Formats: sequence, structure tokens, C-alpha cells
Amino acid sequence: MARSPMQKTSAEKKLEREILKAEASLGKAIARRDATALAKLLTDYYADAFEGSERATNKKTILARCKNGELPFYGITEHRTISSSVDIVTIEGIGENPRHKKGGAEKEEEVHVKRLWTKKDGRWQLVGQTIGPAEEESED
Repeated sequence: MARSPMQKTSAEKKLEREILKAEASLGKAIARRDATALAKLLTDYYADAFEGSERATNKKTILARCKNGELPFYGITEHRTISSSVDIVTIEGIGENPRHKKGGAEKEEEVHVKRLWTKKDGRWQLVGQTIGPAEEESED
């Protein structure tokens, strides 16, 4: 078996699997407009923000938007990284903007997504999410 210098430990692989499973549950709850399932995935102090915005959205507002079908899910599709620090696990990367209109310049096609997860009572819960513009990787 070839060993790569960036090989992950089994604990890191387990953590990654758990976080990806929590991410999938989040996406399903939003797609199904299942505010009950979403409520279990969000901490009571959950905050959702757009980079550069002065305001954050709280759990109550997010659940209402979910029920109304107005809550987009930003799935991370590229450049995904998962890191952990004490009891917070950060997953971030580039995701498609579900609000982007094909052919229109109304919204960015891709966004930078950053979500913070914590484990509480044996269950992963989302602490917060930040959505911002996807930085173009240009090196001149």
C-alpha cells in the first residue's frame, strides 16, 4: 500500500465521515422543508451571516424560512477542507449558489461556504454558517 505524506488518521477519517453525514442531513432537511429535523441540527445560539453584512440571522428566522421553502442550501462542491479546534469542527469550501440565475448576472454563481459544527449530547449540531464571495484563484 502506497503511503502518502498527507495520510489521515482513523480519527480524522471518522470525524470527516461524521461531518459529511451531518452536512447531508442539513441539505435533506432544507430540501424537504423539514423545520423539525433542521431544528435538531441547529444549536439554540445558531447564527447565519453573509460576509460583509452587518446582520446575522438567528435559528427562529432560519426555521421559518425553511418552512416557507425560502432557505437555500449551499452544498460544498470544491476545495473542501475540514479542520477541528477544541470542540468546533469547521468545514469550508466553494459551493454553488442556489440563488444564481443561469444566464443572469444577478448573483454570484459560486460562493465561499464556511460552517461550524459542534458535538452536543452525542449529536452534531450547526453553530453557524457564513456565506461570502468565492475568491478567484488568480496568481499573476
